[in-house]
Amino acid sequence: MSLEVVLELQRQHAHLRALLDRCDDLLIATDEGTVDAEALVTAVRVIAAALAEHHAFEEAHLALVGDDPRHPSHHAALALGLDDPSVRALAAVLRDLRDHLRREDALLAELVRTSCSSS
Repeated sequence: MSLEVVLELQRQHAHLRALLDRCDDLLIATDEGTVDAEALVTAVRVIAAALAEHHAFEEAHLALVGDDPRHPSHHAALALGLDDPSVRALAAVLRDLRDHLRREDALLAELVRTSCSSS
């Protein structure tokens, strides 16, 4: 196991959370009418691109994060949800993505602890 890979996954998760925060803010502002919907569409595209990059990196190191056969299909469902133009659907996908990141962060934190204690 590579500590560098774990740290990179943690960095990617932090980046995705920041993008989700920005999208949440834009979601509220769009709903209130203070921001043009195109800003939200752009933010969703940025999340989709970052998520695709993250998924590719994670899949390349799947042995590190576990061999759950449902994991790739969960990634696909999250990515597909970003294609749904419905604001309600987007809010649900953002929540699901945050939950997914939270679960993976717990696993990564344990891998860091294990790696540090075995060094």
